[in-house]
Amino acid sequence: MEQEERELTYEESIIYRYFHLLKRIGQINRRYHYALEEFKHRSFTPWIEYSELGVINVGVRVESVVVEHVFHLQMMELKRDILNFKSKHFQRYLKSLDNLSHQYLFEKYYSKRSALKCKQFLESEKSIFEEIREIEEAAAFHFGYEFERETSEMTEEEIEDDFNKMLEMIGV
Repeated sequence: MEQEERELTYEESIIYRYFHLLKRIGQINRRYHYALEEFKHRSFTPWIEYSELGVINVGVRVESVVVEHVFHLQMMELKRDILNFKSKHFQRYLKSLDNLSHQYLFEKYYSKRSALKCKQFLESEKSIFEEIREIEEAAAFHFGYEFERETSEMTEEEIEDDFNKMLEMIGV
């Protein structure tokens, strides 16, 4: 019997992404090594172009290429470090789950097999999503970027304050 593919909810898609963090880290590592090889084999030799000004010698601004390359590598390293941090804490959380919950979550989000639904497993999904939110917040704090909370997590007062700030900015 063929299973129907259904669209994942927001929470399910976040959980799915966490189960595939190691795959994403591998992709970043491959891109990183590809960027190193590509740069190593890049030519910095000047060339000649013909234009309305005549024959001109065109060269590569090596310093700008190197700065861009180093920046690109640093961003990939940072992304890899963030994903490693998240993966380490996610794996630690998974090990704390009972075997049945772990198996259910693994089959649903990693193996993409349909799994039985019962109250215990639904609670496992809620708790794993809450843990992921905590990991996200910890990663933001650890790596110094702003943690983006969902609007639904903001209090009414915070939403009203933000709205008033926006009105002030546009001069209303």
